[in-house]
Amino acid sequence: MAQGLARGSSRLVTGRAERRSPGRAGVVGLVGRDLNTPAFAQLAEGLQHGIGEDRRVVLLASSHGDAGRLGEVLESFRSLPAEGVVVLGAVDRPDDVSRFARRGLPVVLVGDCVPMPNVACVGFDVEMAARVSVNHLAASGLRRIGMIGPPIRLPGSDPTESGFLAAVEAAGVEGAIVRAEATFLGGEVALRDLIEGFPGVDGVVAHNDLMAARVIREATDLGIRIPTQIAVISADDMGLGALMIPALTSVRPVRERLTEAVTAALGRLIDEPGVSPEPVAVPVELVARESA
Repeated sequence: MAQGLARGSSRLVTGRAERRSPGRAGVVGLVGRDLNTPAFAQLAEGLQHGIGEDRRVVLLASSHGDAGRLGEVLESFRSLPAEGVVVLGAVDRPDDVSRFARRGLPVVLVGDCVPMPNVACVGFDVEMAARVSVNHLAASGLRRIGMIGPPIRLPGSDPTESGFLAAVEAAGVEGAIVRAEATFLGGEVALRDLIEGFPGVDGVVAHNDLMAARVIREATDLGIRIPTQIAVISADDMGLGALMIPALTSVRPVRERLTEAVTAALGRLIDEPGVSPEPVAVPVELVARESA
């Protein structure tokens, strides 16, 4: 069920013309897998402040990580009709996004991309994330750093991989890459493969918090101490990392910049129907905790 977010009164402006599309309800949707993560809450608040001047309101909805549920949520927002929808996180079924974009619903994807008219893509600078992660580990004296990431369709098509390889070369350390599903279980498989194929690994850069959480759990089960024997860092920080033991060091997009980019992208899609904006990559920052 969609939830309303109170309008930020400090940003409301009275007596100005509203840039509302004809027949639209003045509503913008924000969809995420989990409404309780800090990243979702901050994006919701920032988005409401950004669009509040035009007397729009943000409605929140959860997909619960269900690929089919996203299509249902998008249909609900289209029926309002909403002026646009922001989707936070990976899209398991891109055809759902394409279908609604073709029917005139502007969609901003945060952390994924379906390039087509009426869709804007906002993500973080993955090459920068890889570089920041490797530099942090190398500065701690680590010399054999592994990256675990999801499968890719074409060799050389992953900018995270190219960023990682460039970073290990620049830092003068050794690196290896292991691919596994970007899930909790995938972290276990990847760590075992990394230990077997890259003996002496002392640092791990994980694709997301779920993989990193399983890496830490599996390392503990194997009697490996974190971070003294293997340090772990994640390129995510969606809220899980701060609750882990040890707390997870992460690289994340600068959240203020992310909110600004999403708000700008949504505004452009609403004002210029059918436009295909260039993807936006937001810079990242390191959140140093206990795991690295």
